[in-house]
Amino acid sequence: MITCLLNGVVFVLLGVTLPKVIKRMIPYSNTLIIKLVFDALAIYLVMLLIRYIWMRTNLFGVQDKVPTTREALVSAVGGVHGTITLAMALSIPLTSLGQPFPFRDQLIYIATIVILLSLIVPTITLPLLCPKKQVEDQGQFNQYRGEMVNYAISQVKQDSTIALLDRNYVIDMLNSQKNNPEVDRKQVQEIMAGAQQVSVQAVVDLAAEGKIDQKIANLFSRRMITAPSNHLGFWTRIKYIFKYQLRRFKSRKKTKQIKQRIQAAIPKQTRQQIHDQRQQTNLLIKDAMFTSANSYLDQIEDDQNSNAVNFVRSSYSFRQSRSAGDTQTDSDRNSLLIKSFQYEYAYVADAFKAGKISKSLSDQLSQSISTDQMAYMEQGSGTDFLLA
Repeated sequence: MITCLLNGVVFVLLGVTLPKVIKRMIPYSNTLIIKLVFDALAIYLVMLLIRYIWMRTNLFGVQDKVPTTREALVSAVGGVHGTITLAMALSIPLTSLGQPFPFRDQLIYIATIVILLSLIVPTITLPLLCPKKQVEDQGQFNQYRGEMVNYAISQVKQDSTIALLDRNYVIDMLNSQKNNPEVDRKQVQEIMAGAQQVSVQAVVDLAAEGKIDQKIANLFSRRMITAPSNHLGFWTRIKYIFKYQLRRFKSRKKTKQIKQRIQAAIPKQTRQQIHDQRQQTNLLIKDAMFTSANSYLDQIEDDQNSNAVNFVRSSYSFRQSRSAGDTQTDSDRNSLLIKSFQYEYAYVADAFKAGKISKSLSDQLSQSISTDQMAYMEQGSGTDFLLA
């Protein structure tokens, strides 16, 4: 990080210094300016040649093996100059023995051209020198995706400590990955953010209708909006937080008076009654979220986002079905599903290490696991606190 910051500062200095140098170079003749350009080009070509010879011959055994001609060319062209070159040029004093330092502007001008060449030439030549990116066959992706899921399922089956019901439930979730076409991660995040917003609004509506306590709705809304895993925009978060904080401030005194009257009129509840009430509130909120999210997904679904919408809809169905079980079962299945995704990551890493799959296919499979994990695991982050 420090290195990047210092490099950035140097190029800021380059941007500040270059206009002044060019302004001072204008009075010089065109012949001299062209000569300086050719001098800079010659220096750059000499540096390329030195770098190529250094890499190609491997004189001091820096590399484990002698690089090929293409590898040496890539290393030579990819040598971007800037920080040290400009630092040396700017370190030239303005004066020497009371007189302007000779050729200072010309030297900085040459160094600047060398830097610019080292930035522009690789942009043009590296795509020609480097191997072309291979587009992975979708059939190959589906094949290894299936093998990856089967590996995770086999690992789950081998664990005799897992409850049979939980095991079958997670295996069913893993099998659903095989049939899911690859989806755009960014599109999934955008749709999921929209679904989360309408879910929050559904909870607000429940409070407005008097079906749940306003305090619970405010607590839930803040928890849902400010959760780091939720992909809501910054200004959306600020708007909702300000809205709920303002409402809470205005109604704090009134709520306190109502609470005191209710406590005086109603007998003290038992722990079991409080727990049952929380459970009912939790299920009411989840049902409202599930209904509103599905309605939203139905409204926005089209041919372009059908795969992503189905993916998000599947994640909501997964979370909704989990609400029927008890807390312990829900936690066990959640942990088991996380462990299953780790099995899939391990399979991809081992397959890449063994040379069975390319780097591109490895990244593609890892991306699909990450998308699946995000869709299946994020939806319940806002409601878990109600079960406490």
